[in-house]
Amino acid sequence: MNAPTPRDGFERRALCATCRTLLAAGEPCDAGSDHEVLALGTPEDRACVRRVVWDEAPRYEIRRSDGWGGVLVGGVLGLIGIWALHSLLYDRRPPVLALKCATFLSAMVGYCVAVFRARRVIGTVRRPRRATRRPRMGMDGSIGTVVADDRPPSEPCARLVVLKLAPYQGGGVTLRDAWSEGFEVELADGQRVHVPAGRIRLDGPRRLERELPEDEIEAHLRRVDPLRAPGARGEPDDLFPYVEGRVIALRPGDRVKIVGEIGPDVAHEPGTYRVPAPLPRVRPRGVPHLRFLREARRAATPGAG
Repeated sequence: MNAPTPRDGFERRALCATCRTLLAAGEPCDAGSDHEVLALGTPEDRACVRRVVWDEAPRYEIRRSDGWGGVLVGGVLGLIGIWALHSLLYDRRPPVLALKCATFLSAMVGYCVAVFRARRVIGTVRRPRRATRRPRMGMDGSIGTVVADDRPPSEPCARLVVLKLAPYQGGGVTLRDAWSEGFEVELADGQRVHVPAGRIRLDGPRRLERELPEDEIEAHLRRVDPLRAPGARGEPDDLFPYVEGRVIALRPGDRVKIVGEIGPDVAHEPGTYRVPAPLPRVRPRGVPHLRFLREARRAATPGAG
C-alpha cells in the first residue's frame, strides 16, 4: 500500500477537539455547531491543543490479574470458608468449634488476599483525550459510481485516515483526516456530481478498511503536521497519539452514497456577450459527505495503494 499523500491543496491548520477532524484555518466543524475547534498553525496554538489533549486527561489505572490461578485459589478458599461456617452452626463441641473457627478465618483471609492480588494496581498511564463524539452522517442521499477519467482504476481519488488508541487507553479516535483529489460520481440516471479536491467526510464499513503501517502513519503526520517533532509518538508533545491506523481508499468504479443535498455550483465560470456561460456543474452542498458502499472488482495491481 502506498503512503497516503494528500494532493488536494487543503492545508490542515485546525483540529476539532470533539470529533478529532482536521480542518482548514478558521473553518468551523461541519459535524456540529457545538464542536470545539482549536488552531494548529503556531507553536502557541499547539501548546493549547497539547493542554486539551494531554493535561486535562485523567490518569488510567492498570490493574494486575493473576489469571485463572488466582480465581481458582480464591474460589476454593471461599468454599472452605462456607463449609466451615455451615459446620459451626450445627456442631458446637469445643475442640471442633475452635478448629472450624480457625479454618473459617484462614479461608476468609486467603480469599481476601486472592481477590486483592487479582485487582491490584501496579501503575498508572496518562490516557490522552479521544473523540467524544462521532461526526453525524445523514441517511438520505444519492447512490452512484466513482468516475475519474484522469487516473487509472487502481489509483485512489479520495482517502480517509483514522488513528485510534488501544482499549487499555480508553479506545476511540484521535485523528480523522479525509480528503478528495477531485472526481465525479455518476448517478443511475447518468447525471454526474462533481466532488472537488479538498476536505470531505468519508465513512464506510470495517471490511473496507485497511491497516496502515507505522512508517506510513508517521509520514502522513509529518505532512499534515509540519511542526511535529521526530520521535514524538507517545510523548506528551504528541498531539495525535495512536496505537493503530486505518485507511479507506476510494477508487474509480467504487459505489458510494452522496449524503445530503446536491445542486448547481454557484461559483461556476460566467459567460460573455459572445460566449455563453457553460452549464454549472452539480456538486454536493457544503462539505461533501460520502459513504463507501462497495468496492469495484478490479485486477490486482502490484504496489496499488
